[in-house]
Amino acid sequence: MIRVAFILLTASAFAVPVYANDKVEDEERRMFPDGMSHDFGKVARGTVHGCTFRIVNTSSHELEITNVRVSMSIDLSAWTVKNRLKPGETGTINVRQDTGMFFGSKTTRFFVTYTIGGRFREARFWVQCDSDKSMLPSDNWRNLGEVRQGAVLKHSFQIVNTYKQPMRIVGLRPDHGDGLAMRSDKQTLQPNESATIEMQLDSSKFTGRTQRTPTVIVEVDGKRHNIAFTLWATSVEPLTFDHQRMFPDGTNYSFAFDDTTPAYKRSFRIVNEGRAAIKIVDVQGKPGPLAVVFSAKAIEPGQTGTFELTVANSRLTDAQTYTCTVTLEIVDERRVVDLTATAVRTPMSPQPVLPAPRPGTSRDPF
Repeated sequence: MIRVAFILLTASAFAVPVYANDKVEDEERRMFPDGMSHDFGKVARGTVHGCTFRIVNTSSHELEITNVRVSMSIDLSAWTVKNRLKPGETGTINVRQDTGMFFGSKTTRFFVTYTIGGRFREARFWVQCDSDKSMLPSDNWRNLGEVRQGAVLKHSFQIVNTYKQPMRIVGLRPDHGDGLAMRSDKQTLQPNESATIEMQLDSSKFTGRTQRTPTVIVEVDGKRHNIAFTLWATSVEPLTFDHQRMFPDGTNYSFAFDDTTPAYKRSFRIVNEGRAAIKIVDVQGKPGPLAVVFSAKAIEPGQTGTFELTVANSRLTDAQTYTCTVTLEIVDERRVVDLTATAVRTPMSPQPVLPAPRPGTSRDPF
């Protein structure tokens, strides 16, 4: 009887932790809808990849993230921007993986500690990456550049079956962001055969710079592998081309000159108050004697550039208008601006005429 009671007591002792673990796992599944692991797959060594995990406060108390720490790794970093989440609010945990510090397959853990209603919790995440030194960086990443918000970006990647067995494409997995679509022109690849993976990114779904990490899941000889890709793009809002704000000094000037003026110089400022760089595509001076110098080939947001017009005196002509035609490019739109300066000759002041000296005298009073 005592032996039976001991067995029942032991079974009860082990049943309680199992129930508690199941409850915690169910809570974590609801709190972390994107899961708690991510596989970047086989990527080129030297590239940098990122992903995000959403965290949802499913409780009726405030959630506070007290710490995010990475276990024994200097090539993986994890952080959160917002540490306090109200009930029902969603935050993100950002992850950055640098593959330049290792090669081969590697799994890294990081931990997120948080409190809810005075209770301490710790969640564990796993990030896996296969850094392949034989792949070129251009094989699996592309910077799509700056685009006007609302445009649809398209790019294609090639996948080659380097195995000796047939390879099947069993899944196309965009990352957690919106606006990314994927399709493959083939489902099964024979050895040395290639497939085209087409990707479309809708820039109306984001503002500013974004990084997306879609994944292609392939199966070879019953084993599955993830092939990760990376896309960068910058979506900017439609811009209004305001001459007065862009050229605070104006675009038209007239100047006076006479024979004593060695040369005429005039500077025009150009101010970039937008979110995208202003590129100087072309500068032409008319007529030919006009010399034009500009400070930079691109003016970044918040910066100011200058155009300097110079005309030598020997080439100045009265009532002649000198024009500097500047071609600007903002994202995918080009505009032409004329900076003009009109020369106006001023008569020289007459020199006083002194009377002729009398014989035997000099004009020098001394």
